Amino acid sequence: MAENSTYSVNISRVGTSGETTFLHKNILVNGGATHYFDFGAWDGQGDIELCTDIGSNGTIDQCAPLSNQFTWTIFLPAILR
Repeated sequence: MAENSTYSVNISRVGTSGETTFLHKNILVNGGATHYFDFGAWDGQGDIELCTDIGSNGTIDQCAPLSNQFTWTIFLPAILR
């Protein structure tokens, strides 16, 4: 039996309107399962949908929103343009 594990997702999207970031840490994946993200559907704000294929048999069994945990850290002194 495969072991459970955790991972983190960090996405930076750069476009004409600027850069957006998505971060979520410590995502649990059960042994033998596959996770799917639809990055193209993410609008650069809010959650990304995480879908799980339990048993990796090619069928999505469940989907749930994954929250964005990204926060800005500004070190002083800072010069922002």
